[in-house]
Amino acid sequence: MDKFWWLTLGLLIGWVIHWILTAFFCKCKCTCECCKDGTCSGSNKNNCCANNQVTEKATSSHLVSETAKTTAVLSSGLFQIDGRDDLKVIEGIGPKVAEILHAAGIHQFHELAVTPVAKLDEILNAAGLQMMNPGTWPEQAALIAKGDQAGFERLTEELKGGVRV
Repeated sequence: MDKFWWLTLGLLIGWVIHWILTAFFCKCKCTCECCKDGTCSGSNKNNCCANNQVTEKATSSHLVSETAKTTAVLSSGLFQIDGRDDLKVIEGIGPKVAEILHAAGIHQFHELAVTPVAKLDEILNAAGLQMMNPGTWPEQAALIAKGDQAGFERLTEELKGGVRV
């Protein structure tokens, strides 16, 4: 009987640790009526939670390839650990530009989608990146924020370095 209690205690401690880590690292859970278990998936995510209030568990960017990262962001709303969207999935934005945008207060796709191109030019010029062309970044960000994977892929096929060719 002694082994049974040790096993029970181990399972209980493991469950408590899992609960704490999940609560700490998950940004928020969907609380809408169509999501019975507190998370959105599949058709529930597209139909019920279209207001982009749902975020899922974080992922580290070095574990996922660039194309898989784009698909992951579009299909399941994955974010970096600090809660910022991975702006590098947008054609034409690299690590340096993503850092500049974060420093300017643009952390998520929906924020980039509503930022005027003139304001993006201003931010880039202030950082010494006059050669960058952010003309399609808000459009790409809007497609990602809406979850329109097909539209985003069609648009990125037309782009080279974030510019229509």
